[in-house]
Amino acid sequence: MLVEKSLESAVCDIYRMNDNIVATGILEKVADDYIAVTATGNIPPIKPQTLVKVAIHQEHSQNLVVVGLVADASERFVKVVKLQDFRQFNKREYFRLNVMINSRIQLKDRNGILTETIIPIKVRDLSLKGVFFVAKDDSLLPGDKLDVILPLSESYTYACTVRRKVDYYRSIGYGCSFDELTNKQEDCLCSYLFDQQRKEIMRFKDQK
Repeated sequence: MLVEKSLESAVCDIYRMNDNIVATGILEKVADDYIAVTATGNIPPIKPQTLVKVAIHQEHSQNLVVVGLVADASERFVKVVKLQDFRQFNKREYFRLNVMINSRIQLKDRNGILTETIIPIKVRDLSLKGVFFVAKDDSLLPGDKLDVILPLSESYTYACTVRRKVDYYRSIGYGCSFDELTNKQEDCLCSYLFDQQRKEIMRFKDQK
């Protein structure tokens, strides 16, 4: 059991994955498949399936930190499911994931203004830090700015900066870092990566 029953009534803090604090409260309940936190103050609106980090303060040892998805939330209550140890989560570099997603990018000019140039791409690698895609177009250079459409559980446009350019079979590969993410963009990306990674773990266990 990742979170021991003995930790009920411990003080804990809930954070978004960008380390913005959501709430401070008491660990109200520990169950086999979830934890529930009662907050000491009002909790800002937080959507189900938002990935959060929970730091549980232990009296005689360092904090236990877990990550999970919000299953339910109100002004004073948060239920978090699908828990994982944050140390293992963190080692995976925010779930760098091999994918195959058909999408498109829209280029920006030197002033960061969107142009009319739209290029079809295939997203091959995705993480919270950035995206790697391939395209037939070889005109992009490191430092170029663009928007990439990511049709995940919801479709959002992510502002990116090209960091590297490599030959990729008969196409060109581009490694890009995300510019600043909004909470909604980050929540959608976190939830998608988290769910995909859990499915990979389950497939691996089933193959044993």
